[in-house]
Amino acid sequence: MMGSAPPVFIVSHTYDSESETKTLASMVAREQLVHFLDESVKACTESRPWQPLQVLRALKAVRSATLEVVANIIKWRESLVQPEVFPWNGNKENYLIKLTRDLDFLRYLPIKEYYGFTLAAKNPFVLAISVKTGSAAAAASGPKLGGRGVGRGRPESNGSSARTGRGVPSRSNMKKLAGTIEPRRTPAEEVPLLHALATVDDEERMRIEAAVQYLREEQERSGTASAHEKASPWALDMWLKRPYRCMDREPRPHQQRRDERASSERDVTGLEPSSSAAQAETMATVDGGDGGDG
Repeated sequence: MMGSAPPVFIVSHTYDSESETKTLASMVAREQLVHFLDESVKACTESRPWQPLQVLRALKAVRSATLEVVANIIKWRESLVQPEVFPWNGNKENYLIKLTRDLDFLRYLPIKEYYGFTLAAKNPFVLAISVKTGSAAAAASGPKLGGRGVGRGRPESNGSSARTGRGVPSRSNMKKLAGTIEPRRTPAEEVPLLHALATVDDEERMRIEAAVQYLREEQERSGTASAHEKASPWALDMWLKRPYRCMDREPRPHQQRRDERASSERDVTGLEPSSSAAQAETMATVDGGDGGDG
């Protein structure tokens, strides 16, 4: 007599299509911002015009976008029986691992020369870090912020456009960048954006710290990070020790209204979105505006 067949258990997860769609939309919106910043770096390092005002807006926006992506992936995973990676690039990449370093190219913007802070590697939340000698000392030792928008961010280069990765200029360009930025005074319309980028309230700081911890754990789970990568510091660790403080005064209300009217006339659109849809809409405006790099 044949024994009865063993029971068959089908393990499945509660597929949450809405959560998956929302996660994918937030990733696409973030990628638009990353692409815009990458093009800005490329323009700067190839002696083409770039727009510091729009870059500052995009830096603040990509911080919010990255927080949104991480939160959405965590929520999406809650509907699964066991954690899975949210794939990217034809299922070849774990997006959480990708975003850990996909903004490293921002180090090649002349941020230190213009504003007195740095954007370190492993900085997915675009934390502004004061230079080791202090913002004031850096501004004094480097090109002074005098002369409104001179050169519009066009450092010299040798004409070479060879690149070793996203946003990475050729070595000869890299050597020239730091010493050839023309002096400029921070325009009044950029000062509120600097304050917004430098200001991280307690709630946002806690969200960033929690997200970085989750990304650290993701590196461990993935098993793909080298010992060197695991040991390399996160920008958050440096920022907690040396947060950048914007020392420029914000414009008075009447001056700010005048600057806003002038910006509106130039068709400069903000990049501070409250949702992925808003990010996509504002990026479409920027791509079609006059602030591109050609």
